[in-house]
Amino acid sequence: MRWRRWKRRLKQTAPSAEIAFQALSCMAQPTRKMTIIYQLHAPHDADDSTPTTYDSPIPVQQGDVVFVANEMWHRVDWVRMLPSGRLQLTVAQSACSPADALLQLPTEPPP
Repeated sequence: MRWRRWKRRLKQTAPSAEIAFQALSCMAQPTRKMTIIYQLHAPHDADDSTPTTYDSPIPVQQGDVVFVANEMWHRVDWVRMLPSGRLQLTVAQSACSPADALLQLPTEPPP
């Protein structure tokens, strides 16, 4: 009963107050960050420790240096779209630091 009176009074006094309350409640909800999932292709590192995917909140471009899950740095040599719709990063050989990753030999273009 009290709720109905309060709601009726709110509508009568300030109809925009309810809209403002809904807007504030929507703004208080946490926003989700978009994560881009790339498929990794590392022709020079063909062991089991090299991860198969790389997650990034920002787009990766050719020439960027990325820190992957095996705690190694890789330079991105090629970025391409696979027929399945996923993005593939072809990376150079792994290195212990970003500066060393930039000095690695480039990989051949993917077929």
